Amino acid sequence: MPKKAHPLLDTDYPQVVLNEQTESPARKKGERTKQSLIWACAQLLNQIGYQELRVSDICEVAQVSNAAFYLYFKNKVDITQVTLEGFSIQIFDALLSNTEQGSDNKTALYNSNLAWLQIAGLNAGLMRCILQVSFVIPEFAKFYDNLNSDYILKVAKNIAKRAAITEAEAQMLVFALSSMTDEFTRRLLSEVDSPLDTIVKKSHSSETELAEFLSNLWYKAIYT
Repeated sequence: MPKKAHPLLDTDYPQVVLNEQTESPARKKGERTKQSLIWACAQLLNQIGYQELRVSDICEVAQVSNAAFYLYFKNKVDITQVTLEGFSIQIFDALLSNTEQGSDNKTALYNSNLAWLQIAGLNAGLMRCILQVSFVIPEFAKFYDNLNSDYILKVAKNIAKRAAITEAEAQMLVFALSSMTDEFTRRLLSEVDSPLDTIVKKSHSSETELAEFLSNLWYKAIYT
């Protein structure tokens, strides 16, 4: 029986949060209120970004009073950190679940890169927020870096077996290639295109084409 795709590959994170609330609502009203606030925060971060975010907007979207907001969160920074941490966990869960460990090397790389591009495309605003918030909330930056490091170590361990290289060599390769892919994606998600961004978007207009291109780079660096 085929493994069910991770929900983050089919829809944006705010909708994933909303679906979770609908399918598995919290028993206590207070927890349901907190979930609603996180959903509203995720939605607004994806739409308008961190700089424009206001507590009053979150409360309005969640249909929760401002007074109730402060029962669960200290301020805008606090709820943003909680929201982006939840989103980050889902990102790396999706990437790991979408890599077919039993498939051939190229397919495994392609699936992982395609998942990353799909998530980034559906959550462009949230992905930009991860970068922005990392500069203003050190605790979140450390949290995200730990998640990313754990993911790199897991991927490197698998690649070391496939490529017959040491885990240290695989870790260096995956770290370098992941950094390249992150920067590549960040540029494509930028709201202001450079000439190079325009070239990439014209020559690789679809996520599948871009995933194929990036995966070929990964494959050549690791296996040839």
